[in-house]
Amino acid sequence: MLCNRLAVLLLALLISSAGTAATLYKWVDAEGNITYQDSPPPDESQVLEQRELADSGIDERDQHNQRLMRTKPIDLYTTENCEVCDLVRFNLNQLGLPFNEQNLFENKTAQDQLKERSGGLNAPTLYLGEQLISSYGLSSMKAASIVGGFRPRDLDEGQSATDVNE
Repeated sequence: MLCNRLAVLLLALLISSAGTAATLYKWVDAEGNITYQDSPPPDESQVLEQRELADSGIDERDQHNQRLMRTKPIDLYTTENCEVCDLVRFNLNQLGLPFNEQNLFENKTAQDQLKERSGGLNAPTLYLGEQLISSYGLSSMKAASIVGGFRPRDLDEGQSATDVNE
């Protein structure tokens, strides 16, 4: 009885703590003990069950976007008290797109980086990889992200965001 409870608890912990997709193995060892692990059993053990576990913390679309961010980051340069900066940030979040935000206010490194990339210090400035995105409307940002290989979230009907520069 205690062994069954322990096995259920172990299985629940494995499922809840999975950070990435994994395989869960249920197997019996030479002494008849049932074990649950995320690594294959020793050769002499009998596999009773094998399951693929989905990532419980992040969906496939988000995983894809996070992987793409490593090679093609979305960089947003902002400043304080900037309503258009707030709108761009809001739209990126609405689309479920990961982004790196650099506040230009008193951040010399970000200022130098933006001057080198764009030749100036304008906020907001949005880059998708090396592509400068100049239209901050929701549909324009969504289209640019799709062309860039990202998978933006579809907005539910009735949900809206403000468009500018469309």
